[in-house]
Amino acid sequence: MGVARGLLWMRGVSHQARFIEDGSVQSVTFRTVGGLHLLRPSAAINALILGVLGRTLALYDVALHAFVFMSNHGHLLATPRNGEEMSGFIGHLLGNIARGIARELRWSGHIWGDRATIIPVVDEDAQQERLRYIVRHGAKEGLVASPLDWPGVTCARALVGREELVGTWVDGAAAYEARRRKRSTDPSEYTSQYPIELAPLPAWASLSRAELQRRCEEMIRDAEAEARRARDGVLGAAAVLASDPLERSPEPARVRGEIPACHWGRPGDRDRFLARRRAFLSAHLACSEKRRAELDPEFPDRSYPVARRFVVHQPSLPTAVTTSGGPDAVPPSRAARPGHGPAPPRPPPAGALVTANVELGQRRRDRDQPVRRTAVPSEHRGRSPFAAEKQDRRRR
Repeated sequence: MGVARGLLWMRGVSHQARFIEDGSVQSVTFRTVGGLHLLRPSAAINALILGVLGRTLALYDVALHAFVFMSNHGHLLATPRNGEEMSGFIGHLLGNIARGIARELRWSGHIWGDRATIIPVVDEDAQQERLRYIVRHGAKEGLVASPLDWPGVTCARALVGREELVGTWVDGAAAYEARRRKRSTDPSEYTSQYPIELAPLPAWASLSRAELQRRCEEMIRDAEAEARRARDGVLGAAAVLASDPLERSPEPARVRGEIPACHWGRPGDRDRFLARRRAFLSAHLACSEKRRAELDPEFPDRSYPVARRFVVHQPSLPTAVTTSGGPDAVPPSRAARPGHGPAPPRPPPAGALVTANVELGQRRRDRDQPVRRTAVPSEHRGRSPFAAEKQDRRRR
């Protein structure tokens, strides 16, 4: 089955629903806010990303096939055990990367422009195409001559056997405690090493390691040749490292179309996936409508139920508070609304309430003028407490 987060976009929510089937390949994309180069490669940023990625893979049951982190966005290709594992994986990864970058750059705003886009990859042809797309990064933008030369975090060198990826995770709580006590501590006491292993695509699960490296090398050579045909020169790794993290890409922002429901290579696989998705989301939507009607439906398997409404039980009305008129009446704007119960009355003032004729403000000159009736504490009856205090001072 799958996982539904939210409802369909046509129901007026801000995000399209997610449908993640157990053990299916997912393509993940995330972008920085405003296209800023907050992920610009550097020794500190690269170490941060690798450490968080290794720690996250150790915590969640997700097989990682490929990844790349550019200056303003990133891509992942992964297979989670189920939708819940995928949700926790993305939240832990992007959340910890964002906090680390904010500390490193002293950035006080958001890091990510929106939540990550997760698109299912439904067949073997689409799996290879998404891997090829991720491996091409760096060269296809004209930043470096080869994907192997990208100075940031990428899987290209590991896929061809030229690099072993290891992440160093820093326990922030233990490191902070060591700094607070101002004692010299061996960094190994609050750091851990996590090897980052890349799993082969399900379509290539039966291939040998040598064959996997050969196919990846072929993808990289094709990316290099395509980059040479598209551009005469490249920006270079040195220019990438020297760029300002707060600048945007010089290229005009391209208009993105509607997010596809899936990546597919064969129309038959796409149609079958869309049929399963429609059936699942229709069942989830029907249960959501029943939940809004205060019923208790049984949601589809592997789904997040819609939360119930927040309800406040109103206390009984005090006898001294009226709702039919007067200063303590409930205004019409707070009248009872369907499905929300009676509107709460105004809270009574502190102290015992009595109804009496009192003078508000200075003493009225016209004794025949009717005095406004209101509810006041008994200790304030007849005169203002400030006037009484002033009179006592004069006597002394």
